Amino acid sequence: MFDIKKFEVMLMKALFKKNRVIMLAALVAAVAIIASVSVGLPRKNATVEAAQISEKWIGKPSPDFTLKTLDGKKIALADEPRSIWVLDFWAVSCSPCRRLSPHLQTLHARYASKGVSVVGVNVGDSPSAISNYARDNKLTYTMAVGDMKTVDAFGVYAFPTVVIIDAKGTIRDVYVGYLPGWEQKMESTIKQILED
Repeated sequence: MFDIKKFEVMLMKALFKKNRVIMLAALVAAVAIIASVSVGLPRKNATVEAAQISEKWIGKPSPDFTLKTLDGKKIALADEPRSIWVLDFWAVSCSPCRRLSPHLQTLHARYASKGVSVVGVNVGDSPSAISNYARDNKLTYTMAVGDMKTVDAFGVYAFPTVVIIDAKGTIRDVYVGYLPGWEQKMESTIKQILED
């Protein structure tokens, strides 16, 4: 454990002796200690950040988007205004994304026939990597290649980010990251939209 009193005494001795080598060593040690302590300080709580992002978007009109699917088709909010959208911004290398994808597949299986479009908006992976992942994991919901314009429009800063948009084009819910139990909350939001 670092003893601040001993450090102060050592620094004072160095100053009085005008010994530059000791003073420089003490200064380097102080900077190293401060840096190591500050690196360990907790940053803003990720849950708080996620809540702030959600608050910013919920109840607001969705940004318009046009996405290219893996089979070359284009899908756009403006083209399907009566759809309910579940947009999942994700990457193949993202572990929480991989834990979430089976739950999105379940939502797709349950609600596609009721006008719910689940779309995996992949950011950064090649179409072949996306296709292989979907095939290997038996994912049948739509996969699209995301672009920075869409990512920026939705303010995505972490994966996964799931945005649920109602049939009027209003953002009803946003999930940043993944915690167990969120899939039930997503389904609850979808049910509520369908009942409205």
